[in-house]
Amino acid sequence: MSISSFGMGFAVGYGSGLFSRALLPIAREIVSPVFRVTIRLAVKVVETGREAVSRLGETVEDIFAEVSHDMKQEKRKKKRVRSKPVVVSTVERAA
Repeated sequence: MSISSFGMGFAVGYGSGLFSRALLPIAREIVSPVFRVTIRLAVKVVETGREAVSRLGETVEDIFAEVSHDMKQEKRKKKRVRSKPVVVSTVERAA
């Protein structure tokens, strides 16, 4: 490494440091609102997702309750059919 390349590297590094210190407040003013809008959008997306999952959960619970009720109704009907006495006549009727 020659002294000229070292001096050039030092000058570039020092200059970029000064330049970044001057631009940091300007960049902060530009980036901060953009970052806030991005975060606000992300929060809205998460809230919308939560609402959708909540609605889906309620729908599944409703369907489960309906199916459970239907199954109980069918079970009761089967018990009624089985519990009816069957009358078998052993006496033939005279014609």
